Amino acid sequence: MIKLDFQKELKIIKPRKKILILLVLLILFLTFSNCKKEYKIKKNLTEYFSLFPHITKKSKIVFNRKNVYSYILEGWSISKQNPSIIWKSSPFSYVRVFFGKEKPEKMIINCRANISTTLKILSNEKEISSINISKGYDSYEISLSENIIQDGLNIFNFVTPSEIHKRRNILAFNEINFLPVKRTKSYIKVSPEKKSIEIHGSLYLYYFLRTYEKPQISFLIRALNDSFKNELKIVVENLKGEKKVKRIHINSRKWKKEILDLSSFRNQIIKVSFYHFGEAKNVTEIKNPYFKDRYSKEERKVIMIGLDGATWKIIDSLIEKGKLQNLNKLIKSGARGNLKTIKPWYSPLVWTSILTGKNKEKHGIKGFIAQRRKTGETIPNSRLNRKCLAIWNILSGKKHVVGIVGPWVSWPAEKVNGYILSDRMFFENLTSITFPSELKSLLFQKIKPYKIKMQNPLYSKIMKILDSKIPSPRYSLKSNIKNEKIYLKQDDLKQYAGLYLNNIFRPDFFFLYMRGPDVTSHFFWKYFEPDSSVSQEEIKLYGKLIPMNYIYQDYVIGKYISKMDSNTTFIIVSDHGMDKKGYKPVIVFDNIPKLFEKIGIYNYSINKIKSNSIELFIKNPKKLNTIKNILSRLTLNKQNLIFEISINNLKNTLKLKLQNPYSIDYDTFVYLGNKKIGKLKRYIQVKEISGDHTLYGILIIKGKGIKKNYRIRNCSVLDITPTILYLLGLPVAKDMDGRVLTEIFTQEYLRKNPITYIESYENLFKAEPFEKKAPHRERKLEKELLEQLRSLGYIK
Repeated sequence: MIKLDFQKELKIIKPRKKILILLVLLILFLTFSNCKKEYKIKKNLTEYFSLFPHITKKSKIVFNRKNVYSYILEGWSISKQNPSIIWKSSPFSYVRVFFGKEKPEKMIINCRANISTTLKILSNEKEISSINISKGYDSYEISLSENIIQDGLNIFNFVTPSEIHKRRNILAFNEINFLPVKRTKSYIKVSPEKKSIEIHGSLYLYYFLRTYEKPQISFLIRALNDSFKNELKIVVENLKGEKKVKRIHINSRKWKKEILDLSSFRNQIIKVSFYHFGEAKNVTEIKNPYFKDRYSKEERKVIMIGLDGATWKIIDSLIEKGKLQNLNKLIKSGARGNLKTIKPWYSPLVWTSILTGKNKEKHGIKGFIAQRRKTGETIPNSRLNRKCLAIWNILSGKKHVVGIVGPWVSWPAEKVNGYILSDRMFFENLTSITFPSELKSLLFQKIKPYKIKMQNPLYSKIMKILDSKIPSPRYSLKSNIKNEKIYLKQDDLKQYAGLYLNNIFRPDFFFLYMRGPDVTSHFFWKYFEPDSSVSQEEIKLYGKLIPMNYIYQDYVIGKYISKMDSNTTFIIVSDHGMDKKGYKPVIVFDNIPKLFEKIGIYNYSINKIKSNSIELFIKNPKKLNTIKNILSRLTLNKQNLIFEISINNLKNTLKLKLQNPYSIDYDTFVYLGNKKIGKLKRYIQVKEISGDHTLYGILIIKGKGIKKNYRIRNCSVLDITPTILYLLGLPVAKDMDGRVLTEIFTQEYLRKNPITYIESYENLFKAEPFEKKAPHRERKLEKELLEQLRSLGYIK
């Protein structure tokens, strides 16, 4: 049992073996609301959950009694001799502050310096002040105009000249205060010396909590006003909507101990909400809040990382060079094998089989696209078309906590006992991209901004290559580089989001999907294993990208390995392998009929497509010249002709040869005279896909009871879910098409943990509807997703 101590520097405390301690920082989840009656909370509450801090050893949270703001100092170091916060070596540091509707009008800096210097202050990248810092102790006041402060996250940068960074020079900040324009009727005040929190007026605050066997919240409470009409309503609910409500009427200035027994919410995620009702003069003080719990006897956990398209061909070659240390450690202390995929080896299909243990006939996901039932419109496939339960549904039903980040066809995010960031987590304007829904705000207001600012060296090194001057004018190469950047950014955000959220939810089963090995191999294999068609300049620049992506994935794996204990099983899995394909860029005319339709050309057939040309048979010979005249008016941006056209009157054919097919910009608009038709890439595309899928992916599995340095001879993507169920002590469903990989376990482990079976898990849960009306904004995003799939050659 540990009480909150606000006087000490706050750190994330790792749970001990049998006791889970979670420091509940109510200030981080407050929402100001001027409501006077219950259920009239007008403020959007979800944005305040995004304030959950990422606290490192070099970060410090300061609570100041003069105002209600808390802020995190990032990139600073703590001096052992002086408790002040000082610069160590960085030429600048910054303060991240989250403001609600109430804005500050002043920033006051109390600091000391042993030399006179200048300090430049920027707010959200705009300079707001430049002040002269005097030698000694002093206080400086900076006015903050309303137009430079934004709702939500604000970043204040402090830039110093180079002389301040010499070893003996010191610029130390004792305190930074943001003074609000006026005190709102409802606010919260933290008193570090008293270890208490004061709630003034009506407001609502909440946080998520992971429970085990004996969860309990305890605190002291009293009223600080004379009317004694304060009321505190505490609502505890799990993610299924089951609730427990406790009302507390605070009618005395004397301390009263309150205990909230959460034994009915064991081994799950709960949301704890505090509703405080009263006028502004109604003040309730909470002292020494703490949460205590005990781990369940069953501590088995599984961390699984999916590396799309990872292949032993590259992994083994890099291990021989000493490059993949984390993967090498897992292999030597666990089992490895060639994981056989299923055909057709489309990623959505295969990953759904991995995560359900069933073939495509049972789960219903047969590719990248589907048709909207009512209109027949082509759309990206989604979870709504999945016909059976995924591993996270089964585990949630058995009260295991799950954490799921980014798997194919997981949108819209389902209700689970834990959290899901769906495969469409990157689209801020899309609904249902996360569960719980509050995580959407956390993702875009806290996690993403932080990750953009704090990049790791490996990520930055790859980006530097992709940002290099392109030696070739080929549009296909430019397009590949553009898409590679998108997927790398997505992977980097996913891996960081998983680490961040796991500190809150502490899942029993965690799955992270990383797309990098697949797309990098598709785009850049020709530079990794070049032939005479690839220039030396291109090889030197892009030949490193595939190995570097694997090294980056190994770096991510290392961060997750650091989170595992002796009861955790670690799994690395890929849906298929990769190897070289044809190296010549390919012109694709699949959508050209749409172009002809838009410009009024009908009654034709496509005779043949050859390299960069297409031959049309015109059914009515009298229309030959008319159609030729129409096609000869097609230009790019009213400047360059698209086709070189030749006519064969005897055969009633037109041959359309694409002008400069490998260097033209396919993002350019097509015009018919002065009429804008659409971008060229909507109708004709050039693709440079030099890597392609192969039959065998990878499987690495390490944990308690698993043989060391063992080679698995016969394993399938269908075996992953049954094996995970067994690892977590659950029965395996007989209607699954895979099996438990018993050969990887020691005989002693199998004897102590016999495999059990259940007929099916499908009848344990109510099926969700497989169809839903898509709002207009979702339809726009669907088109964007379809374009991404076309760029990879997955769809036509």
